[in-house]
Amino acid sequence: MSIFNRDKVSLIKQDGSRVDEIVSTVSGSNLIVIKGGKQIIDIGDLLVRKLSNGAEETYQVVDPKYYETTPGSTGPHYQLKVKKLGVPEAAAAVQHIVYNVSGNNSRVNVGSVDNSTNVIRVDEGVSTQIEILRAEVSSLGLTLEQQAESIKVLESVVDQFKSGKPKRSVVMALLNALPQAATIATATAKIAALL
Repeated sequence: MSIFNRDKVSLIKQDGSRVDEIVSTVSGSNLIVIKGGKQIIDIGDLLVRKLSNGAEETYQVVDPKYYETTPGSTGPHYQLKVKKLGVPEAAAAVQHIVYNVSGNNSRVNVGSVDNSTNVIRVDEGVSTQIEILRAEVSSLGLTLEQQAESIKVLESVVDQFKSGKPKRSVVMALLNALPQAATIATATAKIAALL
């Protein structure tokens, strides 16, 4: 009976993705060999081995070395230097997931149902100036196509403010795309002052 490739581990990537049932050889508490290279293993990834008694061992990858082929080897494989984690360390490492979200409607639900309602407010000064711009675009005698393009530009400006962090360069580029008129210039200057 071979002592090689008799273990199965689960790979948990730092982004939270998981690959189960990877055939491997766990050698002591600091080396794991995985035949083949179907998945990429990076420093900081976790390998979890389930033991026959139901317990689990968790290892953190310290130095992943991938070998295409070497004399006497059976093909491509990883030789992973690992650090065996204790139960508290393993629990913290496996449950440590970072969610980066931004914007007004962003949310993360893990094992729960979200019944919340979002209320998005755009600064009243911006709303007032946008309405002035809409009225001015309608009264300039533009073609229907030009009016539609101008309205789309104004909607994009509103979307920038709804995001919670409007980018001045984007808002100004959008406003500069509007037709030139005195009242439009006044309203765009007021919006620029609110950035």
